[in-house]
Formats: sequence, structure tokens, C-alpha cells
Amino acid sequence: MGSGKTTIGKLLATALKREFIDLDQYIETQENQSISQIFKNIGESSFRSLETKYLKQLSKKQNLILATGGGTPCSNINWAILNSGSCVYLKCSIQSLTDRLLIERSKRPLISSLSTKRALYQYIRSKLKERNSFYERADIILRNSSKSDKTLRILLKHF
Repeated sequence: MGSGKTTIGKLLATALKREFIDLDQYIETQENQSISQIFKNIGESSFRSLETKYLKQLSKKQNLILATGGGTPCSNINWAILNSGSCVYLKCSIQSLTDRLLIERSKRPLISSLSTKRALYQYIRSKLKERNSFYERADIILRNSSKSDKTLRILLKHF
């Protein structure tokens, strides 16, 4: 969350002349409601089932650049699906993620209730610790700075 997956994914797709899909936006379109509404209506566990369902659908597409949510790769089922292609982990510092997400937390159901910067920092630190074993499995691990063009140039060398 907040690492730049959508921004970098769109740039990479354009450069490689491939289709780009943001999984969360795809789910919102398919379900005709926002991720926040889905979380509110059915909870995180049921959302994760939907996420797997749509990930399976999209895995059949060729030449696709897919940006996933931060929790998507954190199940063995989803990881197996994602690992059928090249996976990129855009790694950011906790402080950088906190700064990026602080201003938009109301749009993100998992962090919308965190009222202070310190609480957000602690949450991000906890989630990264919990998810790191999945993230570190990626084919490409790239520290994402605030310069999208630099990150894109580095990624293009891998594709």
C-alpha cells in the first residue's frame, strides 16, 4: 500500500505496450462498489476470497501488467498465481510509506481509522513485518524512490 504499484505499473505497461490493470480497481468495477464498501459489507476475509477469484480470472490474460493490493501476494494460493509471471516488489521505507499514506488514509479501509501519524507508522511497520516473507519472494526487488522515471528505467532493464 502506497509503494507506487499503480503509478509504476502504468508507466511500465505503456513502455512495454502492454495492458495495465489495477486489481483493486478491477474488483471495484466487477463488484460495482468501492473497496471500502466491500470491506464494510463483507469484511476483509470475504474480500480476500473475491481478490483470489479475480486474480485467477486475470491470470489467464497475456502481456498484462498487474498492480495488486498489498495483501494480495500474502496467501499461498495468490502467490502461486502471481508467480506464474514476473513479480516485482517495490520496496519503500516505513517513513516514506507513512508520509505517502497519511494524506490519503480515508480512502483505504485498512488504515482509515488510524488517527495519528504514529499509529499509521506502527501499522505499516507491523504489516511489513507480517508480509515480508511473501514480498521477499519476488523476482525483482526494487527500492522505489520518489522518482518514478528512475524506477521505471531500472525495471525496463529486467523486461
